[in-house]
Amino acid sequence: MGPFRKILSIVAVLALWLIPSIQSASAADFGSYAFERVWNRTDQPVAAGKVNRTWMWGPKPFTDVLLEPYAEGNVAGEKGVRRVQYFDKSRMEITDSTADPNSQWYVANGLLAKELITGQMQVGNSAYVDYGPAEIDLAGDENDPNAPTYATFNSLMNYKPMPLGWKVTQTVDRHGNVGNDASAGALDVTAAKFVPQTNHDIASVFWDFMDSSGITYDGFQYTNAPLFSDPFFATGFPISEAYWTTVKIGGAPHRVLVQAFERRVLTYTPDNSDGWKVESGNVGRHYYEWRYGSQSSSALTTSAVTSSKDLNGNWIFLGQVTNGSKAAYGRVAVTVELYSTQQKMIASKTAYLDFASIAPGQSLPFRVWFDSGPTYDHAVTKVTGTVAPLAQATNLSLMVINSQYLASGDYHVTATVQNDTKQPLTRPSYVVTLYRQDGTILDYNAGFLSLDTLQPGATAQIDVTFYDPASSFSRFKVFTSQ
Repeated sequence: MGPFRKILSIVAVLALWLIPSIQSASAADFGSYAFERVWNRTDQPVAAGKVNRTWMWGPKPFTDVLLEPYAEGNVAGEKGVRRVQYFDKSRMEITDSTADPNSQWYVANGLLAKELITGQMQVGNSAYVDYGPAEIDLAGDENDPNAPTYATFNSLMNYKPMPLGWKVTQTVDRHGNVGNDASAGALDVTAAKFVPQTNHDIASVFWDFMDSSGITYDGFQYTNAPLFSDPFFATGFPISEAYWTTVKIGGAPHRVLVQAFERRVLTYTPDNSDGWKVESGNVGRHYYEWRYGSQSSSALTTSAVTSSKDLNGNWIFLGQVTNGSKAAYGRVAVTVELYSTQQKMIASKTAYLDFASIAPGQSLPFRVWFDSGPTYDHAVTKVTGTVAPLAQATNLSLMVINSQYLASGDYHVTATVQNDTKQPLTRPSYVVTLYRQDGTILDYNAGFLSLDTLQPGATAQIDVTFYDPASSFSRFKVFTSQ
């Protein structure tokens, strides 16, 4: 077989097909004391029932702490990343863990609304990835066909501000059409604060909230203090004017004032109860969906699962995991549960994938091995993982592959792998799988390359023997991963 060379990305995978002669979010815990301290100030009094006021973050984070790419980031000496955690209303982030932890900006509030509206995901001080403006409703119920979206506000960012003191009567619809509703003047909302940095006014109801005081919590006691040490800490600067629009809330139409800021979207609903008239939109949830995919369905699924017994009577389950989201996942684990005819679980085993991560849209093989062979009626397969946005290219090139049947009837596969990076790769590994004609996995062999550390430009060998493959197979795949 001739040479075959390809640079591999994310979980480095090269598939060479031979025809032989015969890969979910709920409440999470705070992943940083610094994050919890920021949450405590405004939201602990709400959670404890000490005040009747809107959430600024949400009851709890809905993700674990993640490391996201950021060119100037530094987390405990790891460069090019920052530590983040997502809440309903926003994302907390620590870009430089060596900075002064007592600074009010040690924990920042992501520029999520700006990224959703412009479509530019920021991955450095001056580095962006074009994701396109988010076609997600920015206020009210989900999937309201008439509500404005983040993309709607993309065309409104350059509108000029009105004179201070003027009543806000301008309107906007889902398509970005700007109109006027004179009746809104009776609600007495005015242009109250001009922000020269972005050339926009802040509506009076929003500025009053941003500059307000109330019950706060410092981790030890409740006190009355400004909600924010800087009025712009939570919201950032305004990037649009305020507009009246109609959205569904609880299935019923409501007139709502909406204004976009760099970090948040604020809404004012006149017929809400006191304390909840001004609210922060669910920008954190919306951004996570835009960046990583919908949380309404499982991102990781299993398929083509088969089982067989080895010579010692142990059950071996083989199959593949598919990642249906826009995010890479790490620490992916497959659990197989065995049940009796009475629906009683009689055995369970969990195994991690032999890969550091699984890329968006990718399918990777798995193997779960029971150390015994209990009799069972049916099996249930489950898969879990952690969002791992830092999945990096391993840049391993699979250069030459050879395979042959041995006289013993065993099947022998050899391959040469080269490190195409400028850095040493530690403990690079491989997986070789044999496939039946129907696409299911017949056999699976995993291990580490012949060198514990593969230096730049160096090569290593894969040498695998499948002992008596039994029924004929149609093809094999070779996967490599650091």
